[in-house]
Amino acid sequence: MSFRNFLKLIKMSFNKRVRKSLLNVHRRMAADSDYSAKKVILAFWNFLRHEKLIEFEDKYVVNTFFPPFPGKAFEQIFDGTSQSNKKLFENYKTGKRIAPLSCYIALTSNCPYNCWHCSAANRENSKAMETDVIKRTIKDLQDMGTSIIGFTGGEPLLREDLTEIIASIDDRSTSFVFSAGFGVTKEKAMKLKQAGL
Repeated sequence: MSFRNFLKLIKMSFNKRVRKSLLNVHRRMAADSDYSAKKVILAFWNFLRHEKLIEFEDKYVVNTFFPPFPGKAFEQIFDGTSQSNKKLFENYKTGKRIAPLSCYIALTSNCPYNCWHCSAANRENSKAMETDVIKRTIKDLQDMGTSIIGFTGGEPLLREDLTEIIASIDDRSTSFVFSAGFGVTKEKAMKLKQAGL
């Protein structure tokens, strides 16, 4: 683990919200006979050896495959792991889930570019999903226990309703947009951030 990550972990240990979130998770996992705090600490320590821990606003971010910590989206990881705390730790470590950790929704096939690396390259434009369908899908994903909801395309920024879609995600999940940045302005970026991106 890098020295910077180590210093951030020390700083995190003084954060009341971090301690409360960890205690919530610990209490839930303690019902599983396979669980021990030592196992979790060693796994997290090993995980951080290959990642850079970033402090952003009032949370810590490891990467786009892990929700910011602390927060409901982080704790939602465990809601999507098991309906019973008796196997919560075992199911978490073996990847047995009742909901996906993350889900990515292609909001449109339209894009002004044709990037060779994009999964939407050379596709014909098709009718985009209606806003209400997307919002119902988001609600269903969150109710199942999905922590990360990402939006792809084509180019998601082409959707006029992108801010509305992102605003429909409550704090049980975090949201990401994978974009080439087409048409982004400072004002548009601020609106997306205020919506919860």
